Amino acid sequence: MKYFGYMGKILWVNLTKKKIYEEDLSHSLIHKFVGDFGIGAKFAFDLIDTGIDPLSPENFIIIGAGPLTGTSIPSSSRIHAFSKLPLTGTVGACGGGMGFGAKMKYAGYDHIIITGKSKTPVYLKVDEEPEICDATDLWGKDLFDTTNLLWEKYGPHSGVMAIGPAGENRVKLSLALIDKYSSLGKGGLGAVFGSKNLKAIVAYGHKGVQIADPERYHRLNNEIRKEISQHPVQQGDWEPLLHLMGQTHNMRETCDIETATRKFGPKAYEESVIIGKAACPSCLLGCRDNMKVKDGKYNNLQSYIAGIGGRTILLGLRLGMESVESIVKGTDLIQ
Repeated sequence: MKYFGYMGKILWVNLTKKKIYEEDLSHSLIHKFVGDFGIGAKFAFDLIDTGIDPLSPENFIIIGAGPLTGTSIPSSSRIHAFSKLPLTGTVGACGGGMGFGAKMKYAGYDHIIITGKSKTPVYLKVDEEPEICDATDLWGKDLFDTTNLLWEKYGPHSGVMAIGPAGENRVKLSLALIDKYSSLGKGGLGAVFGSKNLKAIVAYGHKGVQIADPERYHRLNNEIRKEISQHPVQQGDWEPLLHLMGQTHNMRETCDIETATRKFGPKAYEESVIIGKAACPSCLLGCRDNMKVKDGKYNNLQSYIAGIGGRTILLGLRLGMESVESIVKGTDLIQ
């Protein structure tokens, strides 16, 4: 039976035993549970003992990509990672974008399920011949350097999920970052990676996602793309973006919108720090920003962020920052 939308394989990894094996994705799971989130939640329910320490080897990391991931449907690049999270002490899911999910599927897998703990730092290479690799030379490096080094080794079109020193040291606020731009940040997933001595996962491959009805797929894809292109946020309007994200009320808690616009708005942002844009695969919005401070105290500092809207601005307002340059410095320190 064909797996339209799905690749049909689960990759199981036991870091303690250094054992990797494949399993077919059950068709009953596909029909009973919706997408990667539904199937991932089912795995989490079955596998994770709620009484365990989140940072123990017995915890699991369950990473999944849905049936549209790896296709050209807009905004379909999202993945989810389930685990028992140290910040909350509960089983939960972290969501992220960029290219990892598509590359995981091109390697042939819908889900990667990881448990155990390596004695030494390792990273997981996911392709047609998955392998647990030594990561001693990566341990201690930040998220950006780690991603760059893995891209140098496996190519810039591979997907990289990595942690930095905060995750290595099991900081409960730590996150995992995908391709330098997108965070799996809720609950302290980075600390779970660190507790397993798992520095990163790099995925790449060349398998395609099969479509059951190509004609209907292309028609719906074009309709969705047309609707998105006509949305006011896509056209770059500042006010609709703030209202859409529910940030106007939050801003008024600290200052008026006019002040926020003057300090952190599009004009200040574009003139002072932004040097490029990036988008998740198949996404039309391009909300990821490549930033480099062009003058002043933090001149030439470069960092990456998932767009100016929402949390980025609130970081500056709530911490009393005076400029977008300060936000770049703050996000760089945090990551």
